[in-house]
Amino acid sequence: MKTFVKGMFFPVGGMLLAVALLAGCSKKKDFSTFNSGDEIRISAGAASISVGSTKSDIMRPTRAGDGAIQSGHTSDLSVAFARIDQDASGNYPADYSGVAAALNATWKGSLTSSDADATDIVFATKQYYLANGKGTKLVGWYPQGTFNAGVITLAVDGDSDILLSQELEGNKVNGSRFGQTGKIFKFDHQLTWLKFAAYAADADALDVWGNITSIKLKDQAENCTITLPKTVAFSTTLKDMNLVAKKYSDGTAIDYTGDGLVVGVAEANKVECGYALVPPVGDDGSLKLVLDTSIGGQKEVSLSLPKAADGTTVLGFEVGKAYEIRLIFTVSEIKPTATITDWIQVSDPVEVPL
Repeated sequence: MKTFVKGMFFPVGGMLLAVALLAGCSKKKDFSTFNSGDEIRISAGAASISVGSTKSDIMRPTRAGDGAIQSGHTSDLSVAFARIDQDASGNYPADYSGVAAALNATWKGSLTSSDADATDIVFATKQYYLANGKGTKLVGWYPQGTFNAGVITLAVDGDSDILLSQELEGNKVNGSRFGQTGKIFKFDHQLTWLKFAAYAADADALDVWGNITSIKLKDQAENCTITLPKTVAFSTTLKDMNLVAKKYSDGTAIDYTGDGLVVGVAEANKVECGYALVPPVGDDGSLKLVLDTSIGGQKEVSLSLPKAADGTTVLGFEVGKAYEIRLIFTVSEIKPTATITDWIQVSDPVEVPL
C-alpha cells in the first residue's frame, strides 16, 4: 500500500503544533489526478495533548526514554498513525488487523521552550483523501514501538511516556476534514507518573538511615500492548524496576554511586530521587518500593493508594496523573506521602502510611 502524508497544525497546551496527518490509498489509484484540495491538510487546532496546566516547573525532556511528555517540548518525538478506508459500499474493515504498516512521522521539537514556538509533525510522503469522497479513519500513538496487524507493542521501562489518540473519521468534503470542528485529535497519557523526593525529619534520622543508594518499584509490567483503535493492556510478566536516576524537574542525572544520594533535613531541603512512568494502579491494586540506604540497609515500603476528598473512596494511582511521593525519614521508619502534581492538578495531599 502506498502512503502519502501532509502537515497539519494543532495547539498543544497553549502552543501551536503543526502536525502532518496522513491517509493511504490503493495501489490502483492514480494520484496524478488529485489536486491540492484532495490533500489531507490539518488546520490550526487539529490536535492537543492532555497535560496539566502548570508549566513553570514541568519536565522538558520528552523523547522516548527521556521522560513524561509535556507541551513546550524541545526534542523531536517519533510518532505514528494507522489508517483504514471505506470501500466503495461505504464499509470500513472490521479492525486494523489488515493494515500492513504504521505511518511513521517525526514531531519536531520547538527551537526554544517557549509555548509560542510552533512545531511540525512531518511524514515522508503526502497523504490524500479518497477521490470518491469516501471516509478515512486515523488513530495516532507515541512512541512508535513495534506494529503488527493492528497491534502496537511497547516496552514499559519507566523512562518512556505512552500516548494514544482517539480514532477520528474524515473525508474530502468541507466540514468533514481532519482538523475542522469535531475532527480534533487528542493524545492521552496511558501511564501514571511517579516522582520521588526525600528528606529527613531531623539529623537523628540521618544517623539511622544514612544516604539512599537505590530505589526500586516492585512487580512492574514489562510491556504495553495497544490493539487499535483504543484497547490498552499491560503484560502479566512482572519485574522490579529501578527508578530513573534523573530529576523530574529538569532531567539532570542523579548519582547513586559512592556513598549514595545525600538526604536533606526538613521538607524545605528535600532532594529529588528520580521518577518512573508506570501502568496505573487500580483501587484494588498495590504498589511497593524497595529502598537501600547506606546505614539502615534495605527496607520495603508499601504505598497506600490515594483516596478521594471524602477520605474513604480509594482512587489508586490513576492514568494520566502525576504524583510527587515524598519519602520522610524518621528515626523509626520511612513514611511516604503522595500528592497529585503536574499532569492533573488536585489540591488535596494523600497520606500514605506504612
